[in-house]
Amino acid sequence: MRSEKKHHMWIDYCRLIAIIFVIINHSNEEINLNPIGKSSVLLEFIGRMGVPIFLILTGYLMINREYDKNNAIHQFVKNNLLNVCYSAIFWTIVFSLYAFFFLQSTTDGLIKDLIFQQRPLPQMWYIQILPIIYAFIPLLSLAKKKLPSYLLGTLVVGIIMLSVGNYISTFSENKYIPFQWNFNGSWSLVFIMISLMFFGSYLDKFGSKKLFITFIVGNSLILLCLGGLLLMHLPLQNIYSSFWYDQPLIFISGATITVFLFVFLKRLTNESHNNLRLEKLISLLAKLSYGVYALHYVILLLVIKLINPAHGIKNSLILAAIVVILSFAVTYVPSKIPKMPKFILLIKK
Repeated sequence: MRSEKKHHMWIDYCRLIAIIFVIINHSNEEINLNPIGKSSVLLEFIGRMGVPIFLILTGYLMINREYDKNNAIHQFVKNNLLNVCYSAIFWTIVFSLYAFFFLQSTTDGLIKDLIFQQRPLPQMWYIQILPIIYAFIPLLSLAKKKLPSYLLGTLVVGIIMLSVGNYISTFSENKYIPFQWNFNGSWSLVFIMISLMFFGSYLDKFGSKKLFITFIVGNSLILLCLGGLLLMHLPLQNIYSSFWYDQPLIFISGATITVFLFVFLKRLTNESHNNLRLEKLISLLAKLSYGVYALHYVILLLVIKLINPAHGIKNSLILAAIVVILSFAVTYVPSKIPKMPKFILLIKK
C-alpha cells in the first residue's frame, strides 16, 4: 500500500495541466460557440481532459490505502470527506449569492441554487458531486483488496453498457435510448467518475513498458474509430454537444492522456536535476488547483466583460491564459487566511 505522506512532483505537474485544460474548456464555451466550428470542437475536446486527470490522480493517491486498520476510516472522514462537504456547501452558498446579486438570478433561482436543484455557475457540478464520489473511496479500496476481479469486471461491463447506450442515443439523436442501460441525471457521471478513480489506483502498473505501449496503441485505435464515426455521421454541433464526461471518447481519452503523463512526467521528474525553486513554485500552484477550479469562472466572466474578446481559437487561448494567471493570483490570497486552505480550498500541508 502507498504511503499517504510521500510527495510526487509528477502529480503536481499533472494538476497544473488539468486545471489549464479546464480553463481552456470554459473560455472556449463562453466566446467560441456562435458559430460552432472545428476550433470550438477541438478546444472542447482538449478542455474535457482536465476532470478525468483530476479523478485518476485522486484514485491513485487515495484508493491504495489501508482503510481496514486502526481508525483509518475515521481519519478519512475527518480529514478528507468532511472537508469536501464543507467546501461544497461553502461554494454553493457563495456562488448562489453571487448569481443572485450579479447575474440577475431570481429569488426562485436563488432557492434552487441553495438547495442543489441547479448550478449557480457551470463549474459547480464537479464541486457538488465530489462528496458523493469521495464517500465511495474506502469502499473501492476494501473491495479492491477483497474482490478485485469482481469489482473490475463490474466496472468494465458497466462502462461498456453505458457507452453502447450513449452511442445509440447520440447517433439516433435521442430517438432510441436503451432503457435498461440508461443512467439518468448525475448517476452516469457518478459511475464514470468512480471508474476513473478506480483506474487511477492501477497507474503504477503502467511502469511496465509493454503494458504502457499496448494500452496507448490500443486506446488510440479505439479513439480513432470512435472519433471517425462521429466525424462521418454527425454535424459539428452534435459532436460538440456529445463531449461530456460519461461519453467514451472523453473518458477513454482522459485515461490515455493521464497514463502518458504518468510515465513521461514521472521519468522526467526522476531524471531531471533538482531545481528547488521551480519545484517549490510548481507544488504551490498545484496545491491551489482546487481553489482555482472553484474561483476561475467568476474571473472568466469578469475578464470577458472587461475586454470583450472576439470569436476564435487564438482569442480563446489568450483569454484562458489571462484567466489562469489571475485565478492563481486571486486564489493565493485566501490560501493565507486561517482555516480557508484546509476546509474551503482543500489544501493539505
